[in-house]
Amino acid sequence: MDRRPMVCVLRAAACVLAILAALAMPGAARAVSVLTLSEFSSDETPPGWLTGSLTFTVAGDVLTLVVANNTVDPTDYFINQVYFSATSNVTGFGSTNLPSDWTVVFNENGEKANGFGYFDVALATSKRAAQVGPGEALTFTFDLAGTAPFADADFAAELSDRGHPAALGAAKFVRGPGDDSAFGSAEYIVVTPPTPVDLTVPEPLTLTACLVGFAAVALGVRRRVRA
Repeated sequence: MDRRPMVCVLRAAACVLAILAALAMPGAARAVSVLTLSEFSSDETPPGWLTGSLTFTVAGDVLTLVVANNTVDPTDYFINQVYFSATSNVTGFGSTNLPSDWTVVFNENGEKANGFGYFDVALATSKRAAQVGPGEALTFTFDLAGTAPFADADFAAELSDRGHPAALGAAKFVRGPGDDSAFGSAEYIVVTPPTPVDLTVPEPLTLTACLVGFAAVALGVRRRVRA
């Protein structure tokens, strides 16, 4: 008896069941690490005026950084410099995708942010029109070099070197009230854990009907072979 038709049908059924099982498993979203920049000020400027954040997301070997300026009138500012560090498994950046007129430097413990000490990474612009304005956000992407796997927390876990106080990240706020400028820093990290992706899975009746259909096909093939 030629069993090949039966084998093909059973293999197809097994493939469908494997796909359904995979769909039933919750998907993993990316974790996100956020540094809030209003915890400390470099001078007499109230730190509560220097509202902004650095949000890090990593997918494979690509880092996405969103720099947000949350200052509001009458204490609104612009951001023209950003600083953060990386863990030792990150050794630098490959190609980057920077907003127009921004530059990046990766220099381990070599980029000073006023009294908050030295960081590994500095982003900066000298153009007023390129600064992050009140209520605005800019997105930067970087190809990562070093030892994988990489994670968002790799960029929000290293305190600055020789900082008073040491910080996880910092930014320079300029063009504030009375043309004030100051550095705001973050000492604490907020981690948003991955949220399972809601995937639609066939209902039990649908799954049962699918299996019954395959059984019927298999039975029909078997009868034809015997005939």
